Amino acid sequence: MELLGDFMTDTAAPILPKKRRRWLLVAILAAVLVIGGGTAGGLAWSEAEKNRQSLARAEEAKRAEDEAAAKKKAASDAFWAKTYADEQKRKAAAAQKDADNSAASRAAAAADLSAKGWTEKAAGIYMADIPNATCSYSACSRFLVMTTLPGGCPHGIVIRGRWLKGDTVTGPVTEITGPVNANEQAAVEAADYTGYADSIDLTEFSCR
Repeated sequence: MELLGDFMTDTAAPILPKKRRRWLLVAILAAVLVIGGGTAGGLAWSEAEKNRQSLARAEEAKRAEDEAAAKKKAASDAFWAKTYADEQKRKAAAAQKDADNSAASRAAAAADLSAKGWTEKAAGIYMADIPNATCSYSACSRFLVMTTLPGGCPHGIVIRGRWLKGDTVTGPVTEITGPVNANEQAAVEAADYTGYADSIDLTEFSCR
């Protein structure tokens, strides 16, 4: 009985009242929830930070790629622009050289024709007198025409002008040769059938 009495009165392992045990459980549960929530929050923040950094790296890589592509395009555009400009300069220089050569050739040809008695009446069209030419009309003009145009005058050379008596115009002059090839001559005879004119004024030469 003594042992039983000792056990019933032993205070070495006190039993907590129910209310205190309830509050202790609530505190422990709250601590667990706080720790768990903090851990979950930390994990969520860590994952969000990883995503943010990954997105930032992707954006930086895209920006670098765009800059590299822009630089490459700019270099390509500059190269082709310079190539085009150089080609245009080359063509312009070649065209100028051809024009100079052509002008020099025309000048030399004109000088040669002039020495032979030809007068340039229009671009590439020349006229020369026929020495000792006579005709039976009161007013008559006989002369030669030719062209140095590469294609000639397939439909002839047209000569226009006017008949004069002193300073008075007495009538028109219109003559057309047959087809004339380049460097080919054609003889023209213009006559005043009215008998009033005493001279001729040739004002227009053209190729048809």
